Amino acid sequence: MASSLRRIVSSLLTGGVVVAGTGIGSTVYFWSQDPLASTGHSLESVSYQTLSNGIMKLLGSRARSRFEEACRNARQANEDFLLSVIKDHSVTAYGKEHNLG
Repeated sequence: MASSLRRIVSSLLTGGVVVAGTGIGSTVYFWSQDPLASTGHSLESVSYQTLSNGIMKLLGSRARSRFEEACRNARQANEDFLLSVIKDHSVTAYGKEHNLG
């Protein structure tokens, strides 16, 4: 962490410009004359990446909440899932043949 911060400060002092930051403890994107720094980021690419990271974080937290709830009630979650599969397939030839509906 400290070496990253030193590198950013050094970059700013040698002509770099901070383009965007994604928050405390996150990656900071910057333009620099440092040959080791990424030259592939623009303000637009940083904006898209920041937006997509936020969307994935939101979707991931919702999926995790649903998963954790299903784990707390595993028996009911499995039963509900299997009954939904049987119901969905009750209209197929196999479902009609085996009276799944």
